[in-house]
Amino acid sequence: GKVVIYWDGDETENSRDFVTKQQDFEGYKIYRATDANFRDARTITNALGVLTFDKPIAQYDLANEYSGFFIPSAELLEAFGGTTFNFSDPDPDKGNSGIVNRFVDSTVTPGITYYYAVCAFDHGDGTPDIFPEENGKFIFRSNTGEVILDDNTALITPGRRPAGYSNAFLDDLTESDPFFGTGYSAVEIIDEEQVRNGFNYQVVFQDTGLTDITANWSLLDLQTPDTVFVPLANQTYIVNPNDSIRFDSIASRH
Repeated sequence: GKVVIYWDGDETENSRDFVTKQQDFEGYKIYRATDANFRDARTITNALGVLTFDKPIAQYDLANEYSGFFIPSAELLEAFGGTTFNFSDPDPDKGNSGIVNRFVDSTVTPGITYYYAVCAFDHGDGTPDIFPEENGKFIFRSNTGEVILDDNTALITPGRRPAGYSNAFLDDLTESDPFFGTGYSAVEIIDEEQVRNGFNYQVVFQDTGLTDITANWSLLDLQTPDTVFVPLANQTYIVNPNDSIRFDSIASRH
């Protein structure tokens, strides 16, 4: 079986710490459990041998100067039971792996319910003695079976594809005309359920206008019409991709 998790990290990765007012986002830890309270993920003890921390199944860390272990003061180290925080992936070959906003879990068993949490963490600050922090992971399962999830948690029971199922694939990738750019692009299909058979899509990149660094990108559906409401005309239009609507002296292109 396989489970694919992906998320939009723009707001998290550009947020500022409430105390230091600095942008101190450092990475993500992904947790998995078969229990809503993540009990089977809690396998890490503190220096006193008390189970205290959950073990992630994956970790992504910014490729920057923060790597390895956070070095706290003696007082802070004692306050956290003689343990510290590891910024980097436990696998020494990965180190500062860089940020990826998706994770593929290929070790699941079909028919078993799994609970996941994607927890962002910061790099703390050794000068004012602020220990690195990470998001909590809240999942509540009531006696009636109702499940309440947080923004960064999910549950899934993986199954098997029906007979005759064909995976989504990219038929062609061409540059638009005119094309301005120097980079290399590739397409990876993450969520096949969002891909419509035979549809055309366009990837649009936008730079800052001051540098050649990409500021953002968008994926446009070139097949499905959109509903556009124009307040000045108090009218609603059904607009096909790349079509224009014109009213009075104002033109809008969709």
